Amino acid sequence: MNKNLEQLGMEIDKASDQSDLETLSQCLARCEKMLKSARNADRPLIYYFQANIFSAIRKIKANDETYLLSWVQHERTSEVLALRQSIRDRHFHHLDKIRRCQILTNLGEVFNAIGRPIEALEMWDSALRIIPQFAMALGNRGFGLCDYSGALYDRGHQNIFLMQALGNFRQALSSQSVWDSEYPNSVREKFQTRANQIKAFLDHNFDESHFKPYDWPLGTSKNEQKFRKWRLDNQLFLNPLNDLDAWPIAAHDVFHIPDHSYGIDEKPRFVQFYDLLKQEYVAACLLLFEGIQGKHNHYADKKNLVFEHGDGSIGGAKVEKQKMAFRSAYSILDKIAIFLNEYYDLGKDRRALSFRTVWHDGKDINSRIPQNNWRLRGLYALSLDLFDGEFRETALPHAELLNDVRNAAEHRFLQVYEDGTIFQSDDITTRVAYSELYRLALRMLKISRAALIYLSLSMYHQENVV
Repeated sequence: MNKNLEQLGMEIDKASDQSDLETLSQCLARCEKMLKSARNADRPLIYYFQANIFSAIRKIKANDETYLLSWVQHERTSEVLALRQSIRDRHFHHLDKIRRCQILTNLGEVFNAIGRPIEALEMWDSALRIIPQFAMALGNRGFGLCDYSGALYDRGHQNIFLMQALGNFRQALSSQSVWDSEYPNSVREKFQTRANQIKAFLDHNFDESHFKPYDWPLGTSKNEQKFRKWRLDNQLFLNPLNDLDAWPIAAHDVFHIPDHSYGIDEKPRFVQFYDLLKQEYVAACLLLFEGIQGKHNHYADKKNLVFEHGDGSIGGAKVEKQKMAFRSAYSILDKIAIFLNEYYDLGKDRRALSFRTVWHDGKDINSRIPQNNWRLRGLYALSLDLFDGEFRETALPHAELLNDVRNAAEHRFLQVYEDGTIFQSDDITTRVAYSELYRLALRMLKISRAALIYLSLSMYHQENVV
C-alpha cells in the first residue's frame, strides 16, 4: 500500500471512531478524486475505503430512528456498490488474502443486514474459500444462518440451518481460526453464547445422525444427472438447502409459498401464481443449460440458410437458448411485481409495473407497503440491482449493462461474438461476447431465484409476524 493510501485509511478510521462527519465527507471526496487518477492496482482498495466511509456515515445517521428504519438509505446502497466494485475489479486478486476476506465478509454483513441472506452467504463462502478458518466470516455466517433459519416456514430446514450455524461458531472459536485483527473478548463471547443456545435447542429437536444429504439420487438418466449437478453447483434450485451446499438432497425445487389467508370474497390465486413463476424459472434454467452443452451446432441449425458475416459474430439454437434464458429470468421479476401488487394490495396500474418501480408512488416508497416486514425490505433491496431510467440509483456495477442487454434482446437486436473479438454496440444492436452472455444469463437466474425465495419469505413474515 502506498503512503497516501495508508494515510487516508488511518484518517478514515479516526474519523469513524470520532463520528466526524465533516472529515468523512472530505475523505470521500479524496477517494473520488483518487479513483480518477489512481493506478489500477490501487482501485480495489480505494473502493474499500469508500465503502468504509459510507458505512461510518450511515452509522452516524442511524442515531435518528427515522433514518434507521427507512428503506431508502443512500449510504447503504453506495456501500454495497463500492464493495462490489472492489471485488469486481480485475486487480482485486492482487490484494493480500486477509484484505480480500475483509472485503467479502463486510459485503456479506451488509447484505444480511438489509434482508438478503442468499447473497450474504455467497460472500462469506467466497471469503472462506480464500481462508477456510477466517474467524469473522465464520462467525458472521453463523449469525446469518440463524437469521435465515428464522425466516423459513419449514421446521426441518430450520434445524439444518442451525446445525450449520453451530459448526461455523465452533470453527470460529477453535485454536486454528484466523483473526484479521485484535477483537474485544465480547466478540468471542457472542459466538460462544449463540453456539450454546443452538446446541441446547438442537439437542432436543434434531438428530443429526438422521441427516444424510448425499443419499439422494440426482435422476435416472445421465442428462438429468448432469443438469441437476449443474444447478446444484450454481445454487439454482428453489430450495434453501442449496444455499448451504451442493448436496443431492437439495436437488429438488420444493420451496413454495407458506400458508396464507384470503378475504371472504377473495379468490385463492397466489399458489397458482407461484406455480407459474416456478415453472418459468425452471424452464429458464433448462434453456441456459442446454445452451452450453456440446461443441457442435444443434440439429435445428441444419439446413437453416444464414450467412457468414466474417466479423466474428456467432449464432444458432444454443446461442438463442441462452438469450431466451436471460429474457425469461428477467421477465420473472416483472411478474413478481404483479404478484406483490396483488398480495400487498398496492393499488398500482398493472399495465405499467416493473420490479424496479412497483415499490414507489412517485419518488417515495408506497405508503401501502408494510415497511416493518424486513423480508419484504430484502426483496426491495434486491430490486436495486436493476437499472431503471427513472430510478438511476443501483447497487450492482453492471446493472445498466443487464438492462441494455434485456432491452436489446426484447426490442432491438442482440448479437453475440466469439470471445476475443473486437466489437462495438450502437443504437440498434447491442453486442456481447459469448462467455459474457452466459455470465449475464446466469446472474439473472440467480437474481430471479433470490427474488422468488424472498417473495415467499416476505409472505411468511406477513402472515405470521406482522
